[in-house]
Amino acid sequence: NLTGLYGSKRLTSLPKEVLDLIKAMTVSVLIFVSLAYFFKEYRYSRLTIFYFWFLTILFTALSRSYARHLLKSLRKKGFNLRYVLVIGEGDLGRKLIQSFQSHSELGLKAVGFLSDSRENVGRFIEGVSVLGTHQELHEVLRRGGIDQVFIALPFHLHEKIKGILASLKNELVTIKVVSDLYDFVTL
Repeated sequence: NLTGLYGSKRLTSLPKEVLDLIKAMTVSVLIFVSLAYFFKEYRYSRLTIFYFWFLTILFTALSRSYARHLLKSLRKKGFNLRYVLVIGEGDLGRKLIQSFQSHSELGLKAVGFLSDSRENVGRFIEGVSVLGTHQELHEVLRRGGIDQVFIALPFHLHEKIKGILASLKNELVTIKVVSDLYDFVTL
C-alpha cells in the first residue's frame, strides 16, 4: 500500500485519488521497464508502454469515479454509513456535525458527543445527544456501534487531546483530530 490506493477514500477528493493513481501506475511501469531491461526483454516499444500507462490510469480513474458516484448515492439513502462519536461539543464540534449533516454523501453519521461537563449529558446539540463526559469514553465505545472518533477540541487543550489519543491507542476505531489552527492563522 505504498501510495494509499487501497485505503478508504471517503474523505479524499477525486483529484487527490487520481494523483495517487498516477503515482502508483508510474512506479509500476518503472518497475516493469527496469525488470524488462534487467532480463533483456525488449518486446514492447516505448509507445506501447506509454499507451499502457495512460490507458490504465484513464480507465481506472473512470471506474473509481463511477464507484465514488455510486457510493455517494447509496450513502445519501442511508447505506454504507460510518458511525461517529465527536469528543468536544464546542464550536468546533458543532461545525463538524453541521458539515456531516450538510454532506450526507460522506456517509458519516454522528451518534453523539462527549462533553467536558457533566451538566451537558443528555442535552441535544445540533440534533445530536451528549452521551457522556470525556472520562466515559471507553464505556461509550464498549457499547459498540462506533466506527470513528473525531476529537474536536480547541488547540489550547492540547494536553487533553494527547491524553485522549493515548487512551484510544488500544481501541479498534479510526481516530481523527479536527484542528482549529485556522482560527489562529486568521487572527
